[in-house]
Amino acid sequence: MYLKRLEIVGFKSFADAFELEFQKGITCIVGPNGCGKSNIADSIRWVLGSQSPSELRADRMEDVIFSGTVDRKPQGMAEVVLTFDNNDRELALDFDEVTVTRRLFRSGESEYLLNGNKCRLMDVTDLIVDRGLGSNGYWILEKNMTQTIIESGPADRRFLFDEAAGIVKYKMQRHRAELKLNAVADDLERLDDIIGEVERNVSQLRKQVAAYRRWEKAEKRIREIRGLLDHRVLEESRDKLRNLEERLKHCEAREQKASAAVVAASGRQAEARTELEKAQLRLDEEHARVSQLDGELGRAGQELAVAEERSRNNFSRMEAAQRESAEESGRAERLKADAEELALRQSSLRTRLDEARRALDKASADSEEAEKRYADTASRLDLARKVYEKAQAEHQVIQKEYTDGLRERERAEQEIRHLVSRKAELEEQVSRLEDVIRADREGIDSVRERRSTLEGEAEGSAGALGGIDAMLRDVQARIRELEMEAGVLGSRMESLREAAVHQTGDHLGTRLRVEEGLGVAVGAWLDSFQDAGYCGSVGELPCDGTGERYFLPVRTAERPGMPEGARWLPDLLLEGSDPYLAGLLSRAVLAPDRETALDWFIGGIDLDVVTAGGDLFRSDGLVRLGVPASGGGAIERRALAEAAEKRAAGVASEIAVLEESRNSLSSERAMASSRLEEIRRQISGLDMEEASLGAAMAAREERLGAVRREMESLEEKLPALRVMVSQQDDEGTAGRMEQARRAAEESASGMRLLEERRDALGSKLNGLLRSENSARLEFTSVETSLKQSEEERVRLQEAAEEALRRKEQVKSDLKDLCEERAGLEELIEDLRAGLAGLSRLREEAEGSRTEASRARAEWLEKSREVDEDLMKQREELSAAREERAAVSGELQMVSERCSELGSRELVLPEDDSGYWDYSRERLMSELEKQTGFRENLGPVNMLAVTEYEEGAKRIDFLTGQRKDLDEARASLLGAISDINRTAARKFDQTFVQVRKHFREMFTSLFGGGEAEIMALDSEDPLEGGVQIVAKPPGKKMENIASLSDGERAMTAAALLFALYLVKPSPFCVLDELDAPLDDTNVDNYVNLLKSFVHRTQFVVITHNKRTMEAADRLFGITMAERGVSVMTSVNLEKARILAEGEE
Repeated sequence: MYLKRLEIVGFKSFADAFELEFQKGITCIVGPNGCGKSNIADSIRWVLGSQSPSELRADRMEDVIFSGTVDRKPQGMAEVVLTFDNNDRELALDFDEVTVTRRLFRSGESEYLLNGNKCRLMDVTDLIVDRGLGSNGYWILEKNMTQTIIESGPADRRFLFDEAAGIVKYKMQRHRAELKLNAVADDLERLDDIIGEVERNVSQLRKQVAAYRRWEKAEKRIREIRGLLDHRVLEESRDKLRNLEERLKHCEAREQKASAAVVAASGRQAEARTELEKAQLRLDEEHARVSQLDGELGRAGQELAVAEERSRNNFSRMEAAQRESAEESGRAERLKADAEELALRQSSLRTRLDEARRALDKASADSEEAEKRYADTASRLDLARKVYEKAQAEHQVIQKEYTDGLRERERAEQEIRHLVSRKAELEEQVSRLEDVIRADREGIDSVRERRSTLEGEAEGSAGALGGIDAMLRDVQARIRELEMEAGVLGSRMESLREAAVHQTGDHLGTRLRVEEGLGVAVGAWLDSFQDAGYCGSVGELPCDGTGERYFLPVRTAERPGMPEGARWLPDLLLEGSDPYLAGLLSRAVLAPDRETALDWFIGGIDLDVVTAGGDLFRSDGLVRLGVPASGGGAIERRALAEAAEKRAAGVASEIAVLEESRNSLSSERAMASSRLEEIRRQISGLDMEEASLGAAMAAREERLGAVRREMESLEEKLPALRVMVSQQDDEGTAGRMEQARRAAEESASGMRLLEERRDALGSKLNGLLRSENSARLEFTSVETSLKQSEEERVRLQEAAEEALRRKEQVKSDLKDLCEERAGLEELIEDLRAGLAGLSRLREEAEGSRTEASRARAEWLEKSREVDEDLMKQREELSAAREERAAVSGELQMVSERCSELGSRELVLPEDDSGYWDYSRERLMSELEKQTGFRENLGPVNMLAVTEYEEGAKRIDFLTGQRKDLDEARASLLGAISDINRTAARKFDQTFVQVRKHFREMFTSLFGGGEAEIMALDSEDPLEGGVQIVAKPPGKKMENIASLSDGERAMTAAALLFALYLVKPSPFCVLDELDAPLDDTNVDNYVNLLKSFVHRTQFVVITHNKRTMEAADRLFGITMAERGVSVMTSVNLEKARILAEGEE
């Protein structure tokens, strides 16, 4: 078996589809730093089931998906496909090629596939675990793993030996068995609690059954006493019923007489009311006429008032228009005068404007001449200043050179003193940093030990959490089963209810409860009453007029003699049946079988005979064979419904118990999950602490190197500084500085003369500029005034024109108002004439209304007299009816009471009970006594007997369950013991072989020296650590932490290949393992690889040319596009053949 092909899409930096074809031998993957070489090793580790983001150099598992670049968008999925050549069938699948695929989506969903078929991670793990290809196996060795193997604790190295010994699967099996064992222990604990609780409930139910028996006896006596009292009341009620019937006839005759008198009085009342309504109608018409005339008078008055008001308003508007016309005429005259005065002012302003323009031109010319002279002087002054500044600058440069020379010599002398002091300080820092670095290494070792302990605790917590999850799934599955059963029961009860609803009428069978299996027999006899209804009294008889009805009276008959082996049907009834229906069955018996029933029937039995199969032989000669249509069905349906209700209650109770168990497991899971998260946070904290210590140590080591380099630099600087101090000379610089100072003073004298002349010209120029500005201001002021006066003149002219237009408009409005006033005066005269005519019509209507009111009053009085007479007749009729109703109601009550008592099957005491001789008062006293006894019993559980029997059955069931769990626990303990023995034996055998090969490999790689591995004892045979001792030739070391990086890498390689000699892995990935090695050790390393090529396929990630030379094939990884890895490949065997052919 070996690696054949690797396909990558969207994994880390491999954005595009990427494929590697592997061959046997050594395959090297090369490329610059950061191009994605190690991502190939990560992809192989990932596809084989790695679940740790830190192993893949990521913070979260989703980080392995290509996250995009500046030019590319992030991808939504990462996929890696690894294909094995399985011709030797080392993998337990009957295929020449085995393909393992893993996909991860950004949503967090993950998929595993074997040969294109979906599978679980466990399936992939189980397939490769025996071949040493676990995600933590020794088939992959990275540069940092050499540090881990050498520096980690003894317990952390154990995993390499477990892989080689093939006991990883035993550890997994033991872990699963321990989880199951914990689950069994929890189940046993919960089961003991449940058994204890059920036993307590059964003990209580036993007491409740005894109380129910006492209650049942008292209830029977109460029913007998009440039946006897009802029997006596029935006899008394029948006597009273006859007297009430005579009184009812007398009341009905009186009612008929009063009713005739009321009819006559009602006729007279109707005649009087007709005449009264006519009078009222006439009065209403006159009222309406008067109201109409009043409305017309009101509207006419309002119109007259409006017209007069409009006339007054018109007069006011005419006066206002005349005043406005006069005002506009005066305003137009004033505006004309103002415009003429403004024209005179504009002429004067134009003259002033011409004078100001001439003065401004003269001032501008004088100031321009002065500005030219001032500019010439300023130019000469600038030239002189530049000469002065140049001389001054030369003087400052020479002075600075002199000062710098003095300062440089002083600085050099001071730096010499400082460097000597600094060298002493650095020597002290070197000593301190070496001490701190040693302390950091010890701190990192301590952190790693604590992390190892916490990781073990985390694994235990994760196992416990998995067990709780499994139990939760079992409980939830059981709850779902019970909920499905409850749904089925609910559907069944619903169908039974619907069947009861669709039963014709109030079927008699629904009121009976019979012994189990005999419902068909009772139903056979009740089939002839399938449409019969049940009524408790005569008052309940339907009177809806829906047609003819027949009712069967229910009564108790004396039992005649019956043949041997027969059973009376009333004796088949159970408690809960309607006692009043037992009479229906009093002439029916149950035969043992059909043949016996037929013999009785032929023999002329005077009873109806039924069988358990539903056959009916009636005494009137009717014979029917087979199951009845409805009666037995109703009884059977009722029994089925009650059984379904009981089972539904049991299911609900069990669901409640399981819900409590699920809540308890959820709480336990939350606690375990919280503890696991806490441990993971602690591990994360230790990782951060280790990284911090590592970073600090690296920084200090870098600082130590910097200090040493600084010391070397100081030793190089000191001789040069001492030479520079001895060569410093200042005499030439002082002479040049004095010559430059004299040249600067001469330039300064000429510059001062030019400045005095420039200042004089500047004063004169300022005076001329002020004169120019004054002239300019005067010109601007006059020009502004002229513009303002022109604008004012235009405004006055427009206002005068507006006043004339307004005057003409007012004249037109005044004319319109005069015409409107004439029309209003005519309208007022017409309205006054119409108002007088309406007043006359109203007086006539008022007279007619008075006459109609008088006629209405006369008929109203006649109607009142007729009403009084009718009231007296109705009172007489009402009294007669009330008397009849009272007698009828009493008769109805007594009749219903008789019917009720007569139709009810009274439970009467036995003849020898003594109750028949008791008086009514004594019976009431006895009833009160028995009722008090029943009440003193308190609440009684009516289902105590059934619940007691169910509880006893549940105890038997739970006891059986506990026995099964004890057997399962013993079986799991035996399996764990077998696993421990087998795994310990395989580990010991493998360890002896690895130790022998490790010594040989170490001596071969180092050319001598000593090496040893020792197994440390542990209480757990599968968890003991492994200690490594390595002493290269010529060195005497107490622990392997003192080895150099190259020695560590070679020691780790020796251990790795010792493991390979015991259990070779089909392939091995080496990620820059040769980075810390020198050329000699690289050659040893390459020779070691070549010695294993015949049994192991190597994929080597390297930068070393010597390692590349040993490869059979090279793959180059680069980033032509920033952030995206691509590949080129070279087959070195083909290249060598081509090169030899060219030679």
